[in-house]
Amino acid sequence: MIISHKKFIYNNTIKLIFNKIYKKYPKNIFLSNSKISNNGKIKNYTYEDVKKEVTRNVAFFKKNNFHIGDRIAIMVGNTPEYFILKLSLNYYGLSCIPINKELSINEITYILDNSDSKYFVISSNGNSIIKKILEKFKKKLSVLTLNNSNRLNFLIKNSFNIVKTSKKLNSKTESSILYTSGTTGKPKGCILNHEYEINAGYSYAKKKGLISFKVGKERLYNCLPVHHVNSGILSFFAMMITGNCQIQSERFSVKNFWKEINITKATVFHYLGVMAPLLLKNKNNKIEKDNCLRIGVGAGIEPTLHSKFEKRFKIPMIELWGMTEMVRCIFDHKKDRDIGMRCIGNPQNICEIKVVNELGKKVNNKPGEMLIRYSKRYPRQGFFNGYYKDKKATSHAWEGGWFKTGDLVIRKK
Repeated sequence: MIISHKKFIYNNTIKLIFNKIYKKYPKNIFLSNSKISNNGKIKNYTYEDVKKEVTRNVAFFKKNNFHIGDRIAIMVGNTPEYFILKLSLNYYGLSCIPINKELSINEITYILDNSDSKYFVISSNGNSIIKKILEKFKKKLSVLTLNNSNRLNFLIKNSFNIVKTSKKLNSKTESSILYTSGTTGKPKGCILNHEYEINAGYSYAKKKGLISFKVGKERLYNCLPVHHVNSGILSFFAMMITGNCQIQSERFSVKNFWKEINITKATVFHYLGVMAPLLLKNKNNKIEKDNCLRIGVGAGIEPTLHSKFEKRFKIPMIELWGMTEMVRCIFDHKKDRDIGMRCIGNPQNICEIKVVNELGKKVNNKPGEMLIRYSKRYPRQGFFNGYYKDKKATSHAWEGGWFKTGDLVIRKK
């Protein structure tokens, strides 16, 4: 565990952070599946196991002349093995571009094209879809498969012009590009670096109150997709930094939720508001009470269901606010929470907040748009680097040193 009094971690890389945790807690379980495998057990990876996998992957990257800064798209699903691959890429200085397996061919090729990915990793059963993708994608692209033994193999290997570079791995090295949903147009790629991802997890790991992660004792169940910042960055790095375990589920299932919570011995779970009414509709049964859960952490629970959910399942539901552009989240994690108020708590040391009306005037106790920054001197510290290939959108998102979240809130004073 590397938690300290420090507000922010500077000059560190994911490689350095992982090595510190691995050396301290090699036998702790780091990653876990949510389903029982054919041998009747859940697949677990200790920090030592993951280190071995990462070392092997790094050797593969070196042998095949991958270069720091290369972008590698990954479409292997919501599995623990995704995180091993992501960690391997970042360890070597490569950028991870996660892609949702459920996207259309056009959507997949858009991300591959827009991100300038040189390599594309798919699961071993993805050969049929890659043919359809390559029919539409005309750029040079090397394709690799990740088999059931976590081995990378080239399916298609292209040669790229070797460009001599002096790039070295550091805290500002690009670690990921995460694509937003694109509900108002084409998806925008949020550029993240090592400093961003480390501090997203660190700020969560430091939280006290109802969160208060215990080293080596937490098993966090996340059924949200790995290509989103919640599972792919926030919970993953919080668990790593505290020497704990992330349980990655393939997807949310009303039918299997309590079963998976039970067999994985999860102590924390992440939720979206839509999950609450679906779980409440289920009839009371023994399995929903026979578990190790102590908290749920998420966003968007319907106010009228918040208290009802907590009373039935005896689990505090901690609301948060965050976004891909800045996921050092704000939590309503104190024991005297405002239940049923959509309350996201106080930013404390996370960031500075200002709420403004449509005229840009600061308001309290009235609805307004939430603007955020790290500080007046360093407004963008810990934020995303910008939208890839879209300087105009990046510039528009920042105004007068404040990031415009687009979210309407009421700040009580």
